[in-house]
Amino acid sequence: MKQAIWKVDWHSKVVLITVIAVGLAGLLALYVNASPLRESDKEFMFAQSLYEEGEFDLAAVQFKKFIEIFPANINCSRAQYLLGMCFWNQKKYEEAISAFDRLVEEYLQSEWMDDGFYQMGESYYRLGDFEGAITSYRWLIKNYSQSNLVAPSLYSLGCIYIEQKDYDESLWAFRRLRAFPESNKTSEVCYIIAKILYKSKRYPEAISEYSIFVSTYPTSKYRPSAYLERGLAYFAEGDYSKARNDFAAVRVFFWLGLPDLDQYKEVMQAYEKALE
Repeated sequence: MKQAIWKVDWHSKVVLITVIAVGLAGLLALYVNASPLRESDKEFMFAQSLYEEGEFDLAAVQFKKFIEIFPANINCSRAQYLLGMCFWNQKKYEEAISAFDRLVEEYLQSEWMDDGFYQMGESYYRLGDFEGAITSYRWLIKNYSQSNLVAPSLYSLGCIYIEQKDYDESLWAFRRLRAFPESNKTSEVCYIIAKILYKSKRYPEAISEYSIFVSTYPTSKYRPSAYLERGLAYFAEGDYSKARNDFAAVRVFFWLGLPDLDQYKEVMQAYEKALE
């Protein structure tokens, strides 16, 4: 379900932003700390260049070497984070978790703490360890409330709760996500909230949320699904006229020739089965 509507991929954008931030921070640190370059600076720059070129195996070796040789260097926490990202990019999620765990345990004052918790959560998610992921995301949300990673953490957290069919907790996560309009996921979040309410059989609330969605986001690709599901919610509430209108709005059931209500029951059962 992670690749369906419940889980729009947020990670590639976060990684890109992180790579840019790492590069800029590294250059700034080198500029401030030394001129000409010290041996430690050269080692870090070499490891980072391997990472940026996609040579993740070689970069991991160099980051480990850097941390071992220069344990007190200002760039060690950054190197530890990038070591985890080397494993992440190779889908070695258990090794990534180990690297990120060391980051958050040993570099408590690091500016990369929130990144470490987020990537740890994403690694646990990829392994299907939902409890580990939940712990990581919730720690970030609670302790780094100003981080730009709170929004993607809430999104992933909401998706996990949906997969666990814990709809109350998923609603908590997605409703909190509404406070981040800059996330570029506002329309999807609005639709997901409505869909959670629908699957929870909280039909009046679902109808209200679907109505907000279709009026606020008229060009969304989820608009037809919203009409269809709102129609089913109307049907479940016994408002057959509005149900018929919503079905007609998306032209989904025209081939049935606007059938009798008994036929709608059969259609609804089939659609419910398809949603499972």
